[in-house]
Amino acid sequence: MLNVANPVKYSKGQKQYIKKLGTPRYEDWSVNNKINNKIKKAIRYQLLIQQNNRCAYCGLKLFETSRPEIEHIAPRRIHPEFEYINKNLVIACQYCNSSSKKGCNDTIAVKTDYYNTCQFNIVHPYYDDTAEYFDEETFIIKIKSGLPENMRKKAEKTFEIFKINNPLQVEARAKQVIYDYCKQNYSLSELSEKLLNKISTYK
Repeated sequence: MLNVANPVKYSKGQKQYIKKLGTPRYEDWSVNNKINNKIKKAIRYQLLIQQNNRCAYCGLKLFETSRPEIEHIAPRRIHPEFEYINKNLVIACQYCNSSSKKGCNDTIAVKTDYYNTCQFNIVHPYYDDTAEYFDEETFIIKIKSGLPENMRKKAEKTFEIFKINNPLQVEARAKQVIYDYCKQNYSLSELSEKLLNKISTYK
């Protein structure tokens, strides 16, 4: 899981548009007009850079398991008033964001009128330091031992929703580690030569 340091920034015109909505409704996000489409394009662009083209939840390179989507941490179907709040927005792969995983799972444990004072039942990409909750051992991610009960519950809920050690994701992590190692230690021409030698000598 990623720590996302900087939320998206809206332009002056975009802020004015969002302010005019008053309390956003679920359907406002899907309005097909020039400014709303521009807002979503800006969100996607900024988050892809902030997250280094990785899913906020599984941490894998986007397109490794599925395509990227703008994700509302507190689902907009349940909490539409928070749908434009910048710290409620990340990029996630479609696999983590699917109905079999995150979907519309309610991530708010205690709701208030203000997003930044809500209490979340998962490890939050902006508000929590994921290194305090999880250890990554090669391809497997584990919940840290000895966590206080409130932190342990959040870590367990995160695992329950995202199934971070699903075989598909562990395999994708292994591939990524191998790819990164090869990229750091071999030039493209060396890799091509090694692969050609392997192919030519394969029996």
